[in-house]
Amino acid sequence: MTRPMTHHLARTLVTGAALWALACGAQAANQVVLSPGASTLQPGQTIELTLSGADFDSLTLGGGVSLQWNPAVLDLVSVNVDAANWEFARSGGLLDAASGTLSELYFASFIGRSGSFNIASLRFVADGPGVSDVTLSGAPAFPFSDEMGEVMAIDFSGARLTVSAVPEPASALLLLAGLCGLARRRTGRTGS
Repeated sequence: MTRPMTHHLARTLVTGAALWALACGAQAANQVVLSPGASTLQPGQTIELTLSGADFDSLTLGGGVSLQWNPAVLDLVSVNVDAANWEFARSGGLLDAASGTLSELYFASFIGRSGSFNIASLRFVADGPGVSDVTLSGAPAFPFSDEMGEVMAIDFSGARLTVSAVPEPASALLLLAGLCGLARRRTGRTGS
């Protein structure tokens, strides 16, 4: 081969490899997400997070998820796996409220799901002020699998919940008394 032809072949191969890599990277990723992704709550307030699958490019027959959160900030009060989507088998998992974990929430279907779909709803109540990331991970005993029984790669995306501190009534009354005193002092000066 001549030298110019070798360079042309090398460029073609590099360009082809780059295009192939871009095409592979552009494929939809199998994602399991919690929504809303961020929210601010007051102590005692409840929030429902939706656990869903997104951008599944092939059929999944089910899988499992584990969650973790800060138990000083949040309490998980209910888990409901979507029975319409996961008719074969489902479990709300094993809750350890003291450590803020839910392990082995699993779901399965004879029909399978692709694209975007609901998995479960999770209801949390805000306990005390602070920030808690609700993180997701796969449940090793229940991996996501396709119709051929092959394990699927999953990207997990959790949520961040912030619980605001509520001012104490005594502090609020003290602030109100100070403002009233300033207003009275100002009124007294304008009246003289």
